[in-house]
Amino acid sequence: MDTTRLRIASDADIVGTVPYLVGYHPRQAVTLLTIGRGERQPSGPLVTVGIADATVAEVVDELAGTVASVHALGFGVYGMVLYLDGPLSESFHRRSTRELVRAVREADDPRVGAWVVADDGWHRLPGFDPFDETARVRDLADLTTGQAVASLVLSGAAPMPDRESLGIVREPDGEDGRALAALVAEAYELDDPSGWLLDVAGDPDERHDHMVRVFSAYAKVAAATAGAALATGGAGAARVEPAGDVEWDALATLVVGLQNRHVRDHLLVLAIDPEHDPGACWDPSAAIGAGEGPEDAERRRPIELAARFAPPGMAAPALSVLAVLAWRRGEGARARVLSEQALDDSPEYALADLVTELLDSGCPPPLNRAFAGEW
Repeated sequence: MDTTRLRIASDADIVGTVPYLVGYHPRQAVTLLTIGRGERQPSGPLVTVGIADATVAEVVDELAGTVASVHALGFGVYGMVLYLDGPLSESFHRRSTRELVRAVREADDPRVGAWVVADDGWHRLPGFDPFDETARVRDLADLTTGQAVASLVLSGAAPMPDRESLGIVREPDGEDGRALAALVAEAYELDDPSGWLLDVAGDPDERHDHMVRVFSAYAKVAAATAGAALATGGAGAARVEPAGDVEWDALATLVVGLQNRHVRDHLLVLAIDPEHDPGACWDPSAAIGAGEGPEDAERRRPIELAARFAPPGMAAPALSVLAVLAWRRGEGARARVLSEQALDDSPEYALADLVTELLDSGCPPPLNRAFAGEW
């Protein structure tokens, strides 16, 4: 993997590189910058904690738990950046801002650096002075003109405009989503008369017939959307615009099929390897770990459409599959957003939890080794 060595010569370099390293521009969030303990250990992954929909006490508790997890992995925190909405004059003096900084410093080290980035400027908080610069309100332009950011730009790195652009636009309540929900209900009547879809068990013949229907449906949706364009964002992001008519009956069958863990895993492998034969091996985990890749956008598109339109409570499988695919491609920020979307849809969905654990541990994509464990 190609790497870019960054020369950090100011705190503007530290703060300015965060969106490029995270993959998006954080808002209403705290980003922790971590580093390995010991001279030869590499820097650890960045950790971002949202603060928009939580109380100060909840965020303080989450930050303390996050720092504890970072320590368990052998890393320490050397900086934190608070991204707050509104003008700096209002956000900088909030008591809550000081409480969040205090929580991280108490959990790690009093010397942890802290910066606030607001809509009209940024500021370093007292307690950290690596470059002996006078603390003052700074212009946001400083964060985009430093040498470290220039190195990242020249290397091809570019952050997405915001966090949401890394995920899927969910539209279950629109006209198409409501129409699909009705078709999904009909598909359940056809495919799940005995309730086996959500279970590992089931009649082998019934299971085989269902898988044949689901894979056929997947192929129909892929053919109908061949050449589709993305309205905004990159692969897997924002809204997928189908080219031509979507096979809505087939998409409903696909959404229902994804509810079964085994069917879901075979569809995941099919997105990676078009030659995958589900009849040759019932357990596809080795192929997920060591199969071809990265997957091609045409094979991924039916799953993106399922994630976009699936009824509430049924989108987690498709979103989790997309999170695994993003992780395999090395797109950690996208994988995290997709896994969080999956957990918003189904809070205890195991595959989304697994992706989150892989990202929190800094585990690299397997590529040449099999997955392990139950999803």
